[in-house]
Amino acid sequence: MVYFKVDQSPYSKMGEWVIMSTEILTKHFPAKSAYSIIPSRVMGLSYPAYLRMCRDKYCARLTGKNHKYITPYFPEKSYAECLAKELNTRLTEIYKYTLRSQCNPE
Repeated sequence: MVYFKVDQSPYSKMGEWVIMSTEILTKHFPAKSAYSIIPSRVMGLSYPAYLRMCRDKYCARLTGKNHKYITPYFPEKSYAECLAKELNTRLTEIYKYTLRSQCNPE
């Protein structure tokens, strides 16, 4: 199932890519906070640690110093797709584990 997708950023003039939540994610996991922090939680990281991982491992450029949330922008679509694939895999496993836990309470 695809919870995160890669799309070209409408805000970047340099043709960069961002990871966005899909409708499936917002339907299955309603959040009481910003959806921009969900990838960090899926990875088991704090938001600052997630941003550093995006920068160091996936060559993301971090922007938004004076905004509410800093956003990672990926220069190559392949970097963003690799991270989105990892996020989708992890969230699928979390979802399966949650369903098993609900079906088999101890």
